[in-house]
Amino acid sequence: MLSFMTSVPMSAVLIVISFALLCVLTMKGWNLTFVGLLCAIIVGLGTSDGAFVNLTTNFLDGASATAANTFLPFVFAGVFAALMMKTRSGEVITVKLYKIFGPKATPYIITITTIILCMSGMASGVVFIVTPIAFAMLKKANMPRIVGFTALQSCSAIILWCVPGIATAGNFAPAGYLGTSLSAGAGLGLFCTVFGLACSFLYVTYLTRKCRAMGIGYDPYEGEDMSADTDVLELGSNAPSIWVALAPVAVTIIISLILGQTDFSSRAIVLVALFFGSVVCLILNWKRIENKIEVMAKGVNDVTGLVVMCLVLGGYSYTVAATSAYESLLDILAGLDANYYVICWASVALICGLTASTSTGPILFCSTIAPTLISQGADPNIIHRLTSVTATTFDSLPHANSVVSNILFFRLKVKDAYPKVFITTVLVPLAYSLISLLVAVLFF
Repeated sequence: MLSFMTSVPMSAVLIVISFALLCVLTMKGWNLTFVGLLCAIIVGLGTSDGAFVNLTTNFLDGASATAANTFLPFVFAGVFAALMMKTRSGEVITVKLYKIFGPKATPYIITITTIILCMSGMASGVVFIVTPIAFAMLKKANMPRIVGFTALQSCSAIILWCVPGIATAGNFAPAGYLGTSLSAGAGLGLFCTVFGLACSFLYVTYLTRKCRAMGIGYDPYEGEDMSADTDVLELGSNAPSIWVALAPVAVTIIISLILGQTDFSSRAIVLVALFFGSVVCLILNWKRIENKIEVMAKGVNDVTGLVVMCLVLGGYSYTVAATSAYESLLDILAGLDANYYVICWASVALICGLTASTSTGPILFCSTIAPTLISQGADPNIIHRLTSVTATTFDSLPHANSVVSNILFFRLKVKDAYPKVFITTVLVPLAYSLISLLVAVLFF
């Protein structure tokens, strides 16, 4: 019976079933951590250890390897985000830009604020910081909320997964598995960043002008009190200055870029940058932050779910790698007459699209298929960057929980908002990732 379950055909069937469940149940809104664990048990039936012993061997090995690469960076990022939110630093940046450039620049102010916050390594909390201010600015500028949301959503993934050299997931996640630096494939990363942001700015401009030409102004959400005397554009005397708000962001970026030129490991650079960014934020806002320990603890709690999800996905990937079907797949890939980078692009895009997760594709690909491609001659730096920029392609399809939740938080209807978001979060990344793939194939 054991030999039958661990055979290539049967273990392949189990992998297909588990992956189908991973996609279908995720699309239905099931918790990805629970689904990942369930799928690991199913695939474990096809390993020599069996379903439940596998959880204590291959699965834990994968979770442990993933923890080594992602646990501390996410925890430090959570603390930093919590401090930035508590001090209202993000709001200060937005309001200052608004007062300098005025209502007509509202979409670009939203975009620039999002870029600044994401550049510091904030993967969570940005939408919660920007949204209340965005509503106030859009109302004063008489612009529909869809313009503001498109401006917000269009650039965050580009910054977090394309910009080289800074303490973001697109740099430290692949680096942890591949042994590369935060600046790996910098040329491709910079191209994707400039191309992606330029396309996003152009589309937001087009959408703004189209709404203005059609006479579409601010559209209050259901239950919004348009007469309420609450102006969040007036921050009050306790808010930090623009320089105090920007200082922690600048510290994380500068430290990341400087240490990136040294022999520091990628993971250590991320931790140092986020640590000192948090310290600077804490010191400069010492009197503004009450219950400092509680604020930082909340930051850790806020990312706990994301960390556990990544650990489970790492365990699942190691379980898949322990099957005879996976070993057979590696043999096929080794003899496949296809370019390394084509395999990389297709694998990451497919996994991210099916699971609706930006992080799933890089984790599964870098921990399983990538080492084989590198051993066959692929440049690990190009694999790193192609993996990170491709992760932003099909992860934002309609079944993506993160996109849907952001739309709902912005008080929009999915059927109205998603078609606009699709252009900037799927079509634009698809374009720059394919151009990067072409460059990789032709020159590397």
